[in-house]
Amino acid sequence: SFTIITFPLFVILFYTELTVLYALAMRLEARSVDARDTFRTTALRLLPALGAYLLSTLPIIVGAILTAVAFVNAGKDLLASGDASQLSAAAVISFLLGVVLIIAGIILLFWFFFGHIETLIAGKGPIVALRSSFHMVRGHWWALFGRVLGTVIIISTVVYLVNSILDWLTITTIMAKVFKASEEAQNIGKLVVSTILGVLVAPWGYAITLLLYKAMKKDV
Repeated sequence: SFTIITFPLFVILFYTELTVLYALAMRLEARSVDARDTFRTTALRLLPALGAYLLSTLPIIVGAILTAVAFVNAGKDLLASGDASQLSAAAVISFLLGVVLIIAGIILLFWFFFGHIETLIAGKGPIVALRSSFHMVRGHWWALFGRVLGTVIIISTVVYLVNSILDWLTITTIMAKVFKASEEAQNIGKLVVSTILGVLVAPWGYAITLLLYKAMKKDV
């Protein structure tokens, strides 16, 4: 039931991301952006983009599942025996295999980093888009990894600092001390602040991704 609920939500959020990416790409090319054309084009290319994205993240997803299963099995073994040395071989193998898949998946993720963007901008199929992304990143893997990591660190730091300031100003000071809001109301307020901040910051991340895509595309 959890998957039934979360997957449609993921698809909706993914479609929203693609829509913003497409609109930004048109603006970067100095082309006019028509809302109807943006939504229609994004809808037509949603499935190929989703396929490319899921294929590029598949090793990480499988690795995370195996690691989670290993932790669950290890917990059961510890509860049953109380001795860490009695962990089952299946739990250990599952954990090691999961870690290997996650590491390999991160490497592949950056090789195929622009796969879903190629389906969106160039209208390619999932496999062709992943192959194209591989050719773009070839020779630039570490550069791409460093830039993405640096961008994530900078944006995360800025978001954390701004969110902390807004949380202190709006929740701790105004809602809690001035209006004597309940704990539930304060939690809702924190969620609203975080959501608004995320919506404002996300396009910057998308824009940086597109700039990296265009830079890599020129070198192919």
